[in-house]
Order: sequence, then C-alpha cells, then structure tokens
Amino acid sequence: MNAPIPLTVIGGFLGSGKTSLLNHWLEEHPDKRTALLINDFGSLNIDASLIAQQNGDTLALTNGCVCCSLGDDLSLALIKVLDTHPPFEAVMIEASGVSDPGRIARMAQAAPELQRDAVLVLVDASAILTQWQDKLLLDTLQRQLQAADVLVLNKLDLVDEPTLTAVEALLAAQAPGVAVVPSTQGRVPISVLSACAKLTIDPNHDLPCSHSAECLHPHPVSTTQEANLHTNQFETWSAHPIDQRSFEDWRDSLEALPTGILRLKGVVATHKQGWLEVQRVGRRLQLRPTPNAPTANQAVLVAIGLRGHLPLAALESLASAD
Repeated sequence: MNAPIPLTVIGGFLGSGKTSLLNHWLEEHPDKRTALLINDFGSLNIDASLIAQQNGDTLALTNGCVCCSLGDDLSLALIKVLDTHPPFEAVMIEASGVSDPGRIARMAQAAPELQRDAVLVLVDASAILTQWQDKLLLDTLQRQLQAADVLVLNKLDLVDEPTLTAVEALLAAQAPGVAVVPSTQGRVPISVLSACAKLTIDPNHDLPCSHSAECLHPHPVSTTQEANLHTNQFETWSAHPIDQRSFEDWRDSLEALPTGILRLKGVVATHKQGWLEVQRVGRRLQLRPTPNAPTANQAVLVAIGLRGHLPLAALESLASAD
C-alpha cells in the first residue's frame, strides 16, 4: 500500500494572494508531481511550453503536475486525482475566497489515500482591518483564521507600521498560538509551510560537530543555521540522536512547546511504541508509528521558524536526556 499523500489546503479571503502563492509553487518546484485543485487554472501564470495537454477542466504539465478545476464538486475532483497512477507526491487545494478551508480539509481527509499536512490561510494586511468592520464578512473571516495551521500575512509592502501592529493584534486574538509568516506578493518558501516540499533529511549528511564520532554519541548534537530558503527570514534547529522516552513524555513535551515553530519534523524513539514519526505544523501535532527503524543519521528532529523566534531552550530540553 502506498504511503498517504500529503494534503495542503490554501485558504484566504478574496484577493489575499492565493493564486500568487500557487504560481510561486510552480516556479520553485518544477520537478514535484503535484495535483493542484484550483478554482480557475486560467488565472495561473503557466508557461505555455510547460503545458503537455489540456482536456476540459484538466491541465497536464510536462513535469507531471496536473491542475484540475474544482467546479462545484470537490469529491469528483479528488477521485480523478486519486485514480491517477503513479500517485502524486502531493495534493494542494485552493479554497475559494469565501469558503471555510477547515471544512474543505475535513472533507478531503475522508479519503484514506490522503493525509492532512497543513491548512495555510493568507491574510491581506492592507485590507483585513477594513474587511473586519463589515458584518457581512465577519463570520467568513473568523472561520478562515480559526481554521489555519499557519497564517501567511501577505502584502506587507502596502502597510505602515501602525497598521501592521493592529493587524498582528487582530490575528493574535483570533488565532492564538498560530504562527504568522510575513510575505509580499505571496512569496513564501512553501518548504517552510508544507510537506509538499518536504524538509528533507539527507541520511548521508552528518550534522556539524567537532569530531565525526560525536554524531553517534547518545547525547544530541544541535545547530542553528540559516535555511536555504531564498530568504534570510528563517532559521532551522536540529538535533540527533534523540534519547528514548515514553510516548506520553514526547506528546506532552511537544504540545508544551511555545509558539515560534512553523514546522517540526523527525523520527524519534520511545520505550514501548518504538519509532514515531513527528509532524508539527503551527499548533497542530501528529505522532504516528513508523515500521522501519531509521539509521543513526536519520533519527533527527528538525524545527524551522522565523529568525530569532525559535524557542531554542525548549527545543534543546526536548532533545536532551530525561
């Protein structure tokens, strides 16, 4: 049986920048076989040379990506995508500007072939305060913000400092504990936000340490370094190997981590449950068994967040012995 396909839902009100973000995805990851379920693929800026075939509401690209128009039936669009062989590496759904992305994610999760990765909600920093005053829009905006695993605060180049402060306060009140990623023109490295471009751990690459043998020592070796994400706004933390502890200890420690982490990913050992795959996106945590024990270099825990906002002390405590 194939591994579940990671699912990302991109939400946000009309004009918040969802299509721009998808365009950047296509530019940054030309080799990723992704199914994009979108409202209107005519709005995507796709180079004509990349289009292999167009058939009604389906657009096939030469790199293996497929764009499907959602139309009125998400279920039918998903069936079409999941019937494709070989299976896609990722599925991304663009929610309409007035829909609830959380509801869409729950509907899509009914398919056992899919595994929810993240709900990303874009916010137009230049418009959200005005929109918030409109009683007809308020319920929709609240549902979108509260569904988010990660918020992308877009169009920051269009606002002044007082406006930005007010917007940040609004988001903190409506979506407490949800990471907020700054953006202009929808340009955010999706590898920060979504497993559609998974933060990969190279099993042949040791973390920096003064002697190579130390990387196999039972105490963690960690580093904070610039992420190669086309921006200096982000940083990563990593440690391995991770000491064994109980499942309950891992769950409690991970849930207690403070905000500042956009993604946390890795494989860790527990006393009774064996090896667990760890995934945390924003405030949402997943722990699930993995059947294959990793090599020493693969038993790594990696966190990524905004520069200067990673809770390094808490992460070091998580990786250290009991």
